[in-house]
Formats: sequence, C-alpha cells, structure tokens
Amino acid sequence: PYPSGYWVSQTGGAWEKILTNQDWAFKTYVAPDTLDQNQSQTSGTGGGTRALGTTPVGQTFTVGRYGLIDQVSVYLTNSSTTPAPITVTILKVGINGLPVSGTQVATGTIPSSALPQPYARKWASAAIKPLLVKSGDRYAILLSTSGSGVQLVLVSDVYSGGTQVIRNGTSWVATSSDFAFQTYVLEPILDQAQTAYNHGEYLGGTYRLA
Repeated sequence: PYPSGYWVSQTGGAWEKILTNQDWAFKTYVAPDTLDQNQSQTSGTGGGTRALGTTPVGQTFTVGRYGLIDQVSVYLTNSSTTPAPITVTILKVGINGLPVSGTQVATGTIPSSALPQPYARKWASAAIKPLLVKSGDRYAILLSTSGSGVQLVLVSDVYSGGTQVIRNGTSWVATSSDFAFQTYVLEPILDQAQTAYNHGEYLGGTYRLA
C-alpha cells in the first residue's frame, strides 16, 4: 500500500527487496525550524536601549509550540568596533514570573561576527543546545557580555507572554519594557505514514522523504 518504498531484508551482507506487495505500518516525522515567540517591535512608545555587560539582562517568555527550542534572536545596536561575543542563557521562570537562579537549561553564543556594525541595528542569533518545550512553559533569556558598546533595543510592555527583567543586587526585578526577541522551535511534523497493516512480522523498510 505504500508507493515510495519497499520491505527489505538483509541476507549475508546484501539487502534485498522482498514481499513487494507488503509494507510496514510506520510513520516518520521531520522538524523544520519554526518561529515561535516573536516580539519584533523595535520602536514606539517607551522606545530606548539598554547596554549589555557582565551583569545579565533578561526577557521572560511563554512557549507557544511543542518541540525543541534551538535558536534565539535579539535585535541589537552597537557602538563598538571590537564588540565581544554575547552569552545567551535560558533559565526556568518561577511562579512569581522571574528567573530562578541555578535553573539553567540551555546556553549559546552570539559571535562577534554576527553583531551589527558600529551605529547600525540588526537581528543577531544564537544557536542553543535544543531544549524540549511545550506550550505554556515559561523561561527567561539572559544576555551578558565581557565587552561594551552593544545595546538591546527596548519598547514599552508590548509582549503579553513575559517582560524584561534586570538585576537589583542579588534579585531579579520585572520592568515595564520588553526587548525585541524571537525564539525558534524544531516542531515535529508528520512526513510519511503507512498505517494499514495485517501482519505482525517486521524485518526492514525503505522510504522517500517528501
């Protein structure tokens, strides 16, 4: 019943096509990178910037899709000719809506080469170790750098799923602003499916990606 592959078996060192009128019951999934959270407003009421440094600045967010977060993008401006890379850390968020120290779940780096040229603005991205998430999970993106000159672009509180957070001594404090950011999720999508079956014997199979 499946037109794009065959039931196969290995005899010795070679694979052979057998029972060409039968197939496994199987499913395969692919996971394209899909934009999930998107606060892309970069100007308007309450617009401004916040300098990045060794003290992290954060943005909380609420996941909208099931899958693996593997990329974070932020909108930046820069006044330095030699900016340092930016460290991106993902932390869990507590019931108070603030990052929970010691709950790091993923990290990544925005390389210097990805940062805007002096006095320009652009989106810059960090690949992070894939983190399994589901809709409704809450996390915080923390950004820090050993250099100077790089700044986040802020607007008034326009993102309903979280807010910008800053350090006040040893505590996190919510602000009335958001920085421009995007998260991407590898979302599993059904690709191939052969669900008809009437035998319980399984040996091997091939398939063609859509």
